[in-house]
Amino acid sequence: MFVQIDPEADPMQSRNLFNMSGQYWKEMRSMLSPTFSSGKIKALFPLVQECATSFENYMLSNKSQDINIKDLLARFTTNVIGSCAFGITVNSLENPEDKFRQMGRKLFEVDFVQGFKNSCIFFQPQIANIFKFRVFSEELTNFFRNLVHEIMDKRAKSGNTRKDFLQLLIQLKEKGKLGSTDDEPNENNESSIGLKLTDDDIVAQALVFFIGGFESTSMTLTYTLMELARNPEAQRKARANIKEVLQRHDGILSFQSMQELTYLDKIANETLRMYPPLAVINRICTKQYKIPNTNVTLEKGTAIAISVKGIQNDPQYFEDPETFNPDRFSDENPVKTKCAFMPFGEGPRQCIGMRFAKMPLKLGLFSILRHFEVLQSPNTVYPPEFDPRQFFLASKHDIYVQLRECCDY
Repeated sequence: MFVQIDPEADPMQSRNLFNMSGQYWKEMRSMLSPTFSSGKIKALFPLVQECATSFENYMLSNKSQDINIKDLLARFTTNVIGSCAFGITVNSLENPEDKFRQMGRKLFEVDFVQGFKNSCIFFQPQIANIFKFRVFSEELTNFFRNLVHEIMDKRAKSGNTRKDFLQLLIQLKEKGKLGSTDDEPNENNESSIGLKLTDDDIVAQALVFFIGGFESTSMTLTYTLMELARNPEAQRKARANIKEVLQRHDGILSFQSMQELTYLDKIANETLRMYPPLAVINRICTKQYKIPNTNVTLEKGTAIAISVKGIQNDPQYFEDPETFNPDRFSDENPVKTKCAFMPFGEGPRQCIGMRFAKMPLKLGLFSILRHFEVLQSPNTVYPPEFDPRQFFLASKHDIYVQLRECCDY
């Protein structure tokens, strides 16, 4: 999905990968893809694990009967993105009013005025361009621009580097390509049309990393715990999987052993099926196409809206779709229809950070389920009502669960 942004009205948003199109999108995508390779994601594992450990310790020290899990998980994922994308330590668990957390929260606060502007940007871009509407306020744009520039200046002066997303972008800007890791050869991702990253390009990509990684992950975790509270059997299977893996690896969770937490993968996939972060994805038809078995022909340039949530909750593709059933993603039950399951999109514009997004998702679940049984709360509205003002499939209300300490591996 992408939005046509006027580069004069909103240069920052027009330069992020999500909103680019044409040849420059292809070049930027090609240049950035290696930053999300398996080797680069593995290098980020210690940073995510550090945040997950802090989250785990916080949960054990701050037990309460009813927990607003929507807010708590947003603070956890804020810490993850702050560390992995911007290279800073954010402690929004202990300090919910941390400046980085405040600014992250403002990115998703949509009042009537901003809602009107966003509607114009999405559906009436000619009006948005006339009035120079921005996706985010100047305050937010300047905060993240100044933050990234400050971090880059400090690293340039000190010579210190860090294995995070920002450092990879700095390397792309300075050298035009990424170096090798222990697991991968040197990445040859230089632009064939001479595309060179600028400082604002780096800010734009770091910001879209934050937007895509923070809200989508926190909401997926939130919906997961909401559904697990109603499914004790799924929790039992998840704990059995966690216990088995930890026993096999002397109680140590590494990047390799995390891959063996296969039941957590099934849980995550089932949540993503029921509640895909983007309920609808937009595409532009690049050539004339006749839809098979119909009289409908799509002309080049036609805007297409695809209901991901509708497809993934259609009984034609998933039996009893309103029931949370992680076992539908077992090896014995593969998804038989192509594109019936596409929570991260599909095709060339599939979410570039898909593999990274699964890491904080699994580690967040691991941190909770190894210690707590998740119980329903009377304060939660179920099924959830969705906020039509939000870009992602966000709940209109806070979501609560009760946590009861049950085991320690």
